[in-house]
Amino acid sequence: MNPLRWRKMTWVLNIWNVLFLIWIVAAGASSEGSCDTPEERAGLSKEACEAASDVGTGIGITLILFLWFLGFIVLALVWLMTRPKHRTCPHCGNDVKKGRTTCKNCGYDFTIGGKPEPAEAAAASEAPGGP
Repeated sequence: MNPLRWRKMTWVLNIWNVLFLIWIVAAGASSEGSCDTPEERAGLSKEACEAASDVGTGIGITLILFLWFLGFIVLALVWLMTRPKHRTCPHCGNDVKKGRTTCKNCGYDFTIGGKPEPAEAAAASEAPGGP
């Protein structure tokens, strides 16, 4: 499927995923070097400060993942409920309501995958002395 012809909700889902991926990468990268000076350690040893920082980063990333998942579920449900209720006729390009077997405009038959033969031509080809 051509990405330029995606539905709007497909674009929303993809943008949602990219934004959260950027947020997670940024959250993981921001935890580096937060225990370099004694003021940043707040009286803790460097090892204890780094351990606390790692735990905080893990909790933060877990919360981001949780929000990502919840939002994705909601957006995916909206995506499913807003799918189109028509299809395009491959013969004339007209919109045909799903569930119909023929196109109102050109008579294209979706069950056989082509235009049906006219009644006279079908009767002539079945006749024993046909052309």
